[in-house]
Amino acid sequence: MMFMGTEMAQNGWWHTDEWHRLNWDNAQDDIGRGMMAAVGDVNKLRQTYPVLRYGWSNCIHEDRANGIMGYERVAEGEARVIVVVNAARGSWQGGEYGLWVGGSGSFKQVYCSQDVKYGGDPKWISNDVVTEHDGKIYLSLPASCTLMLVHQG
Repeated sequence: MMFMGTEMAQNGWWHTDEWHRLNWDNAQDDIGRGMMAAVGDVNKLRQTYPVLRYGWSNCIHEDRANGIMGYERVAEGEARVIVVVNAARGSWQGGEYGLWVGGSGSFKQVYCSQDVKYGGDPKWISNDVVTEHDGKIYLSLPASCTLMLVHQG
């Protein structure tokens, strides 16, 4: 769910009065442009992967100590999508964070909210394609981010 102004990183709260109106200048700065690109890309992912619009969701990973959760979106006949949310400040850069996914095959990263085009760190190592080993995939996981990975079989 998004509220008016979220797509351009409106700070604070807004109201129709003259002191709290939307600051449309935010849409023109680096942060606002990055946020609008992220929202646009997520909307495209919803069109590309119907499982993000229907089917069911299962929690497959919960790491309360590190503030990380993972869930899958699945539907008959559709590619399985894994969503990983790191809601904390910890990060794993060397592909060492293990996330149980079960099954087999590989997963292609299709979205990272800390991508450089959204204002993320240019030194960050993308996961691109990760292969399942012993029921887990091992990820590079930036702080405060959401990743989406699609099962490749």
